[in-house]
Amino acid sequence: MSELKVEQGPLDLDEVFNDPWNYILCRHGDRYFLSVACGSVGVFTRNMELTSEEFGSFQEEGMESITALARTVFNNPQEFDFRHIDSLTQWPINRLKNGGE
Repeated sequence: MSELKVEQGPLDLDEVFNDPWNYILCRHGDRYFLSVACGSVGVFTRNMELTSEEFGSFQEEGMESITALARTVFNNPQEFDFRHIDSLTQWPINRLKNGGE
């Protein structure tokens, strides 16, 4: 997957799956992004683009792999700081029906 170019402006994201108060999986073309709600008293997000390995697991295992990844991010958000995309939450998310198709 190509490197995210934040300076190009907002991406038009399509929502693939939304597990309320846990995570949102979105896509832009062939790129997939995960936004995970973290924290307990102070809620914050970790937003990141899926790596090719994570996307491969998603293709093979489906949403179970995304749920497991989101759980890992929730439990250790500091380990994903270097992948965090601040502006992801400012981009419009189109809510699609039937799993994004």
